[in-house]
Amino acid sequence: MKIPAEVFTRDGARRARFEASGWLAAAGVSQIVELAQNGWRANSCAGSLEQYAFGKSEEVADLLAYVMYLRHGGLAGERAFVVDADAAVGWLARHRPEILAELGCVQPDGAEGGRRKRKTRPREAA
Repeated sequence: MKIPAEVFTRDGARRARFEASGWLAAAGVSQIVELAQNGWRANSCAGSLEQYAFGKSEEVADLLAYVMYLRHGGLAGERAFVVDADAAVGWLARHRPEILAELGCVQPDGAEGGRRKRKTRPREAA
């Protein structure tokens, strides 16, 4: 199962797509939890995702070179990563279900979902 992901520059000048299942397989639990808690968008854990994505396509490498060019010129060269939430949750359900349990993404009927199910209190007897 492939997990679509993309990286883009904050100025909108560049965008590149890559496949992220290898990163989910290798990433630490805390990195995945952080990514999920940030809406499957990476800024703070982007370093490890960036290292993974760099070798995945020439398009990603070019984008990251552009970001470095901006930074060396004194400009705010920022990038952000977005991972497809539904695909990531589905992949985690098959390959790393312990992380879904930590995120609270597993529905009672066994179906996975990208959002936490709302917890309800039992009704008090009248």
